[in-house]
Amino acid sequence: MGGPDSSRFLRLEVHYHNPLLISGRRDSSGIRLHYTPSLRRYDAGIMELGLVYTPIMAIPPKQPIFYLTGYCTSKCTQTALPPGGIYIFASQLHTHLAGRGVRTVLVRGGNELEVVQEDEHFSAEYQPIRVLRKMVNVFQGDVLITKCTYNTEDRSKPTVGGFGIMEEMCVNYVHYYPRTQLELCKSHVDPGYLQKYFNFINRFNGNDQCVCGEVGVTE
Repeated sequence: MGGPDSSRFLRLEVHYHNPLLISGRRDSSGIRLHYTPSLRRYDAGIMELGLVYTPIMAIPPKQPIFYLTGYCTSKCTQTALPPGGIYIFASQLHTHLAGRGVRTVLVRGGNELEVVQEDEHFSAEYQPIRVLRKMVNVFQGDVLITKCTYNTEDRSKPTVGGFGIMEEMCVNYVHYYPRTQLELCKSHVDPGYLQKYFNFINRFNGNDQCVCGEVGVTE
């Protein structure tokens, strides 16, 4: 499966969220495999777009609308994609409980060319893999921008990026061909620029300087 260099094994990992400790629930999750004796011309791959989830990917509390944006840069696509580019044929948008919308667009030459996938009424309770009505051809030098919308009106503390359900992510898993070695094409919040922002806000408000300590994240 997957070629001579791929693993011979598959593992299904399921995450459960049961804060009310409800008993008696049954799960029927599984994997359905389809195979063919006829080798396809291209191998397909999955690429993760969006924002790297770290503690400095923070969303303030009591916000009716708050945006975070991640970039798959032109330098990255120029280096990693083949000369003919790739074709995105499916997409799975992903946030946690505060997410309300996700949008990925294709930018070429500084202009927004088309929307890859968008859900303005996103729910963490329903995150299907959607087959696109029209495949999107991404070339070397193109940019893919993923923007997520959040609502934290019901929260009293900042929400940070992370793997926990009460933490947040901003991700689009795009399914494409031909497969490349590029599995992640994401950006992250730069601590230096975040510090400059805090310094500016504090000077504007006449407060003392805020100093952000080093943040370590284990994935």
